[in-house]
Amino acid sequence: MTFASTAAAATGVLEALKAQGREHTRSAAYPLDLYDKIKKAISLEGVTYIHIHTPCPPGWGFETRYTVKIGELAVETGYWDLYEAETGEFRLTGASARTLKKGVRRPVMEYLQKWSTYSG
Repeated sequence: MTFASTAAAATGVLEALKAQGREHTRSAAYPLDLYDKIKKAISLEGVTYIHIHTPCPPGWGFETRYTVKIGELAVETGYWDLYEAETGEFRLTGASARTLKKGVRRPVMEYLQKWSTYSG
């Protein structure tokens, strides 16, 4: 399966889940956000999709000890947003909402340069 076909399949799954009315994203760098969203998902009837961003040290070429920091950078740069979507209403949550409120995001290249793939 190619990246394009995987992305298309994932998009189709996300669209189907949006039609069901509940979707959440989170990052491994924010464990309390994960806990809150799983707790909420369990309390709801029907299907809930939770998409988790988890940096991959061996695949991205960085030391394991930087996993949380790189996950935080993904959110702080806006590369990965923490949000909830329920019954057609979208809202940023946690660190993403705080970043938007401040009105300042870190440059995306600051995040990508942590990967050996992009750092040259």
